[in-house]
Amino acid sequence: MSVISSRIIEPLGGNPITGVLSMAEQTIETAARKILYILVVEQSLRARQSMSAKALAEDLQRHDISDGDQRAGLALAQSKGWLQTQADGAVELTDAGFNFHFNQ
Repeated sequence: MSVISSRIIEPLGGNPITGVLSMAEQTIETAARKILYILVVEQSLRARQSMSAKALAEDLQRHDISDGDQRAGLALAQSKGWLQTQADGAVELTDAGFNFHFNQ
């Protein structure tokens, strides 16, 4: 018997009645978490430091994250306040992104 996590993710939200995330929403959340992991753990960035969009895209491809999932993951991470995009397109880690707990 398998147990399905039931929690609501903003802004995607899952099913508002059950709180269960669709497979697409789980994939997007996974992509957003991998982006944070790459920035914090692999690249050793701290809050308010950034990585070029090109370098991040290369890392995400190495982690087998599709272009579409990269865009959706970045959008989700930005909507949650974990990341910001700088004028030159670089991805900046926010305090909230740096303090994200991966075991949530």
